Amino acid sequence: MAQQPTDSVQTRQLDEVKVTAKTQVETPVASLFLPTKLQKKHSTNGFQLLDLLQIPQLEVSLLDYAISLKGGGELVVCIDGREATMEEVRTLRAKRIKRVEYTRTPSGKYVGKAGLLNFVTDLAEGGGNIYLSAEQGMAYKKGDYLAFADYTRGKSYFSTLIFQNWSRNHDYTEGKEHYKFTNGDEMSRIMSNKGNLNSDNSLGGRLKYTHTTPESTFNSYLNFVYSASPSHETVNEATYAGKYIGKTQKYDRYHGRAWTPTLYIDYQRSLPHNQRWRIILNAGLGREKTSLFNHEDNQSDLWTDASEHTHSVLAVSQYSKYWEGGWSGDVQLSHGWKHYDDEYLGTSPSSQSLTTQNSYGALSISRYTEKYYGYLSAGISNIGVNLNGDRQHYLHPVLYYGGNYLLNEKSSVSLNGEFTHTEFTPSNKNSVVVPVSFFESVVGNPNIKPIKVMTNRLSYNTSVKGLKLSGTYLSLCYFDNELDRFSLDESRIYRMRVNNSFFCGNHFTLELSHNFFQNHLLLTTTVQQELNYLRGDDYHLSKSILRYGGNATYLVGDFRINARFTSGYHALDIREPFFVRIDPRYSFSVQWTHQDWSLTFAAQNVFKRYFENQIHMDYGQYQREVVRAFEAQGRCLNLTVAYNFGFGRKHQAGSQEVDKKIESAILKP
Repeated sequence: MAQQPTDSVQTRQLDEVKVTAKTQVETPVASLFLPTKLQKKHSTNGFQLLDLLQIPQLEVSLLDYAISLKGGGELVVCIDGREATMEEVRTLRAKRIKRVEYTRTPSGKYVGKAGLLNFVTDLAEGGGNIYLSAEQGMAYKKGDYLAFADYTRGKSYFSTLIFQNWSRNHDYTEGKEHYKFTNGDEMSRIMSNKGNLNSDNSLGGRLKYTHTTPESTFNSYLNFVYSASPSHETVNEATYAGKYIGKTQKYDRYHGRAWTPTLYIDYQRSLPHNQRWRIILNAGLGREKTSLFNHEDNQSDLWTDASEHTHSVLAVSQYSKYWEGGWSGDVQLSHGWKHYDDEYLGTSPSSQSLTTQNSYGALSISRYTEKYYGYLSAGISNIGVNLNGDRQHYLHPVLYYGGNYLLNEKSSVSLNGEFTHTEFTPSNKNSVVVPVSFFESVVGNPNIKPIKVMTNRLSYNTSVKGLKLSGTYLSLCYFDNELDRFSLDESRIYRMRVNNSFFCGNHFTLELSHNFFQNHLLLTTTVQQELNYLRGDDYHLSKSILRYGGNATYLVGDFRINARFTSGYHALDIREPFFVRIDPRYSFSVQWTHQDWSLTFAAQNVFKRYFENQIHMDYGQYQREVVRAFEAQGRCLNLTVAYNFGFGRKHQAGSQEVDKKIESAILKP
């Protein structure tokens, strides 16, 4: 991608006549977005600049530091061709970004992904960068702090990053539930919130080293993440009628902590005759402990203490060959191994051992011309599972295909499709039962299996004199979809994750954006229509969804003023499943940027403390009408101070991989 010619995309001064560069250019492989001086002036990091570029189909959240696709799907983010996380995008100086490349049909290593975003920066032999940021929440209490420094000397690159964040919120769930037991008894429960406090924090860091020559690249890092939930306590008032009559006080408490170090090594080497070889090794271990406690008046106390030891290794080998005429071939082999040892103490003690192995092999071929790009990849994936000595294997063919056709330098049509599978969540592949109240239990399912997935994404994109138009159709099918099954006996209700439905969704997205007043005013509007249905032995559900949103940004002096709105809507959640009413969201922010400093004030949903999801569902023997309230997405007032300083010559930004997710096989109700 970075090797594609861009001589036609530049700004020149010719005899008092200013020739302005195109800000968006379509190529057979990707769309190229070139930031203007005005956009860089009002941006400190990659997040802020990406938001101003208004790339169709991308959703950029400056409040949550997240980049996603509006139609759904997995997006890979890279800097100079190396994978990057959101922390890296936050530390990337906007002044160093030459262009942003967005690929709608990724192939090679990223085959099967819904999109690939690559920041291309200025490269040179030396220099460094320092980035410091502190965000403080005032209405919703939280803190997010980040310190980063890197240095390039010759062919070597060094970086270090430290982050820490914390939050204190008062999320709650309340509503009415009704139960029909197998002996004919019925019972209803009304839950009302009386008090709750949830606190979370995480701390992490990374040391990275990269060495690059014309023939090879060595990329490595050591990563460490510690996360904790020191206080998750909820007090509810429960009113019962029917089988059990009375009013009780219900107290639930959850504590947890986990840590994991990870070592990553990526070596690439060019070979004679347009060949390339790559090997990736990724190893990690983890430790996690959780504690659950439930007290309810007139009932016995319930408690569960769980601990887990995790080990994982991933090895990937990739060989690529390039021929004349734009043809290329790719062979990829990978093997991943993860092992979990879990022990449960308390009301229902038990222990288990889970080992998963995923082997994958695929052959890909692609071709690039001046008008189009296309690829086809086919292979086999085998997942082996050993749960307490019970061995299972899941063998799947996989197929990926896609292409992009260039109508002209302003317009293109692309197709990206796949037939593959998604791995099950380890905590669902479980043989234990965890009681959560005197009549409720969560049950692990040792027979849960991967979900087969078939998707096709067709999109049209064009730009004319500052106007950008994008239309996308997404067809999404899940075979053996995973969801909750509720079952009741004479006195208890059990919840288990099962493969028991077929889901099909048809999503249409139309996006329009335009710049006014010499790019000082940026307006974007998005309309999405979804037609979803779920079919299975337990459920027969469907829902049509219409939602829309808008984004307006005004650049003046050293200030950047932004307002956003997303409509509320009714949806079908296919994984629990249930119907849900989701509140609208709106936000406002003012940012002052001067040289290496920026100060940002942001407000979100200022008229409501909580962001509410209203859920209703009839599961047959069990019905519920509840409200889930989230303080973190409700009234938020945030103040962020950032300092981003570059020194020495322009330099290459290496990948800073920080993954805060800690995968676990512990069953957590």
